[in-house]
Amino acid sequence: MILLRRAEWGADKKVPRRGHPIGPLRRTEVYIHHTVITDTDTTANEWETLEDVKCTMRQLQQLRPDLGLDVPYNIVAFCMSDGELVLCEGRGLDRTGAHTKNHNRSALGIAFQGNFESEPLPADLDSQLVDIARWLRILRNKRGFINLGNSRPNGRQVWGHRDAKSAGTVCPGQKLYDRLALIRFI
Repeated sequence: MILLRRAEWGADKKVPRRGHPIGPLRRTEVYIHHTVITDTDTTANEWETLEDVKCTMRQLQQLRPDLGLDVPYNIVAFCMSDGELVLCEGRGLDRTGAHTKNHNRSALGIAFQGNFESEPLPADLDSQLVDIARWLRILRNKRGFINLGNSRPNGRQVWGHRDAKSAGTVCPGQKLYDRLALIRFI
């Protein structure tokens, strides 16, 4: 797994970093999203190069002016065609997001880049979800996010965006939603 900080993907410094500072103890939930933005080649939910990832993150920073320019998610996950998982810092772990109404202070919002409703799943998605779980376990056990996962849906440790009562969405796409139980970090 690769983690790219904002400076590493080239966040535009002219765009104010959004979100309010928040400590790790406030985080009790993980919400999984999809961006619905696909790769333009034949593997719509798989990314080939880090340059593609960086370019897409810079586009995502400008895409939602209705949420205040900046990436609305705390983290954006890219499933790479070689099986690697790349996590990009959006607003970051230490800031509120703009991803799930009434849950932006209590939840980490992780968006998978792609469309998991209508496009084929990445070939290595199951192992990439296990990688996310491993990373969340590190956050919980070694980085002070000790309450992460205390609030969770029945039978799973993470929420899909559609699980929020106010969501009214199919996010994170049925194909990803059906696999959320693979993200086990507690």
